[in-house]
Amino acid sequence: MEIIKTDNPKKLLLISTQVYPTPPLAYSGIEYLVYQIACMMRDRGWQVWVVTTEGSHIPGVECMPLTPARNDNPEMTAYEGIKPGLMQTGWSLVHGHGHMGCEYLAKVENPALNVIHTMHNSRPWATAPPVKKPNLVTISKWHRDYVSGTIGAISEVCYNGIDIQDHHQIPLSEKEDYILFMGRITTYKGPHEVIRIARELGMKAIIAGEDVLVEDQRYVRKIIDECDGRQIKYLGRVNRNIKVELMQKAKVLLLPLLPDYYGCFELVITEANACGCPVVATNRGAP
Repeated sequence: MEIIKTDNPKKLLLISTQVYPTPPLAYSGIEYLVYQIACMMRDRGWQVWVVTTEGSHIPGVECMPLTPARNDNPEMTAYEGIKPGLMQTGWSLVHGHGHMGCEYLAKVENPALNVIHTMHNSRPWATAPPVKKPNLVTISKWHRDYVSGTIGAISEVCYNGIDIQDHHQIPLSEKEDYILFMGRITTYKGPHEVIRIARELGMKAIIAGEDVLVEDQRYVRKIIDECDGRQIKYLGRVNRNIKVELMQKAKVLLLPLLPDYYGCFELVITEANACGCPVVATNRGAP
């Protein structure tokens, strides 16, 4: 990683995850948000670099591939690969979006480094970052209060956003009569509850979302087996265009988050609403 020397002092380094490309090719949240930030800051005249996976491409932005992770601590593997570049002093701002916030390890060694970290899950750390007054961003008021109450860290709230041009409503005459689940195919997200509700109501349902990088493939297989392909259809991973189309046509999006999971900010709610799809969700965290 090498900083290009120019007369422009505004140099932004965004750190995405080591999971999906930026922008993501299929269902994803964090990588899509990093992509939006990169494009927005590029359009405002900043020079932007994004640390991301191989295969990423953002016009006008330098994408630097992460080292493929091959152990049980993939973010630390990635951090070791980008550490030499992080330790340089040419960055105006380093904005991390990974789950572990490894950029703060670089700030411990280089206190002059300007670091900000957006937290995308409820409690990634047992304690606050080991620096004085860390710059942390949480993604809802509930998330801010939860982080403050658990690790004692102060943060500022910045809600996740979407590009409204990528989401629009369709005429009511084009709507279809199905319930939609869109999310990770994992127990705490509750796709099995959507299937149960659809059967009890005698309604059609579509189950879509991330089903590869999940905790339990046996659960994924169970959900697939419960979908008959007629009343309950299983799609699994879908790209963003299909995701938007599914939300546009759905009668309702169900988000039955279950204990002990709390949603810090479920981006799919905002996306569904922008597509004219109502949302019914359990009260687990923040919208």
